[in-house]
Amino acid sequence: MSIHNSMVRHTLLLSLASVWMRGVSMLFQVWLSRRMGAGGIGLLQLIQTVGFFAATLGTAGVRVASMYLAAQERGRHSPAGVRQATVCCLRYGCMVSLCAGTALFFAAPWISRFWLAAPEAALPLRLFGIFLPVSCLCSVLGGWFTACVKIKQLTLVEILMQLVVLAAAALFLSRCRTPAQSCCAIMLANGLGDSCMLLVLYTLYRLAQRGVPAQTRPGMWRQLLRLCLPLAGSDLLRSGLSTAEHLMIPRGLAAFGLRQQGAMAAYGVIHGMVFPILMFPATLLYALADLLVPELARCSAANSHTRIHYLTSRCLKMGLLFACAVAGLLYCIAAPLAEVIYDEPLAGRYLQLFAPLVLMLYPDAIVDSMLKGLGQQVASVRYNSITSALDILLLGISLPRWGMDGYFWSFTITHGVNFFLSIRRLLRLTHHSPEPAFCAKAMGAAALTALFCRVLLTGLPAALAILAGAIGYLLLFSGILLLSGAMGRAELQWLRQLIRGSPPGETTGI
Repeated sequence: MSIHNSMVRHTLLLSLASVWMRGVSMLFQVWLSRRMGAGGIGLLQLIQTVGFFAATLGTAGVRVASMYLAAQERGRHSPAGVRQATVCCLRYGCMVSLCAGTALFFAAPWISRFWLAAPEAALPLRLFGIFLPVSCLCSVLGGWFTACVKIKQLTLVEILMQLVVLAAAALFLSRCRTPAQSCCAIMLANGLGDSCMLLVLYTLYRLAQRGVPAQTRPGMWRQLLRLCLPLAGSDLLRSGLSTAEHLMIPRGLAAFGLRQQGAMAAYGVIHGMVFPILMFPATLLYALADLLVPELARCSAANSHTRIHYLTSRCLKMGLLFACAVAGLLYCIAAPLAEVIYDEPLAGRYLQLFAPLVLMLYPDAIVDSMLKGLGQQVASVRYNSITSALDILLLGISLPRWGMDGYFWSFTITHGVNFFLSIRRLLRLTHHSPEPAFCAKAMGAAALTALFCRVLLTGLPAALAILAGAIGYLLLFSGILLLSGAMGRAELQWLRQLIRGSPPGETTGI
C-alpha cells in the first residue's frame, strides 16, 4: 500500500509541475506573440515542428529505454546494472543524436528553402541541430531520475531550467529586430537551458553513482536495441506524419490565394495563439488522467474487471463534464479573452470556432490514458498513424480549395475518427455501455448555458465580460447539471477523492 501511495504522490507532483510549467510557457507564448506578431509565431511554429522531428530521430526511443532498463536493474537490486544500463543509453543517445544534429545542420538551408519556403529559417534550424545532442542526453538522464524515483530532484531542476530559458530568451529578444532573429534568440535560449540542465543532472547522477562499481555484463546492448528500434520506428512514423501535416498548412493556404506572409500569419494564429488557450485547461485533465494509468494497469494485472468497469464509467462521465464546462466557457468568452491576451480579433473568431471540439478532444485524452493503462499502446499508435495519414490526404484536398474552412473540417474529421476508434476499443475491452441520456443532459446544459451567457455578455468591456462570463457560466452550468441529475453525489465524492490524491474508487470497495 505504501508503494502505491508513493506512486500517487509522485504522479501528483509531476502533474502539478506540468500545470505550473505549461502555465508559465503559455504566459511566455502570449508575450512572444505580441512581440513577434502572427507571422513570426507561424515561422517559429514551423521551425519547432521540423526540430521536433529531428529530436525524435535523435532520441530514437532512448529515454523510454533508459527508464525501463534502469528500473529493471533496480528491481534486481543491482546498482552496477543500473550504472551499466545508463552508460549504454548515454553512449547510444550521444551517437544517434550527433548524427541527427549534424544532418539537420547541413540540411537546414535546403529544408528552409524547399520545405518551409522560408530561407530565413536556416540559421535557427542550424542552432537547433547544434544543441540537439544536449537535449537528447538530458532526456536519457531524465529517464534515469524517473526510474530511480528521484522525482523531486528532477522536477525542481526542470522548473529552474525553465526559468533560465525564459530569462535568457527575454534578454536575447530585447536585441532582435526581425522574426528570424527572434527565432534564433529562442533557439539559443533553449540551447542554453538544455546545457545548464545537462550539467546539473549529470553532476547529480555522478554524485549518486559514487562507490558503484562499473560492470560489463553481456547482453545490455542487445536489450537496449530491442527496446529502442521498435520505439524509434513508431515515434518516427507518428512524428513524420505530424510534421508533414504542419508543413502542408502554410503551403495549402498559399495555394488557396493567401500571400506567403498571410498564410504564415494564419498558421501562427491557429497553432501559436488558439491551440495554447484551447488545450491549456486540459493540463488539469491530464493531471487526473495520469493517476488512472497505473491504477488501471494494476486492475488489469489483477483481473479486476468490476473495478475496471467502474473506473471506465466514472472517467468517461467526469471527462465529458469537464469538457462541457470548458467548451461552453471558451465559446462564451472567446472574443474578449483573445482581445485581452493577444489583441488579435482573428484569434477570437477561431477560438470560438474550435471551442465545441473540446467536447471531443478532452474525452479523447481520457480514453487514451485508459487505453495505456490497459496495455493498448500499440493500438493507440496505430490509430494515431491512420488518422495522421488521413489528415494529410484531406489537407491536400481541402486547403487549396477552401483555405481555413478546409483546415477546420479536416481537423474535425480526423480527430473524430481517432476518437471513434479509440473509444470503440475501450468500450469493447471494458464491456462498458455508454449512457446516451447522461451525454444529452451534459451537452444540452453546456449548449443552453453558453447561448444564454453569450447574449448577456454582448457589449460588455472585455475584462468584465471574461470575469462575468466565467462566474456566470460555471454557476449556471453547475446548477443545471444538479437539477437534471447529471451530477450526483457519487460523482462529487469521486471528484473529491481525485483532488485529495486517493486512488479513484478506493473508498467504494469496488
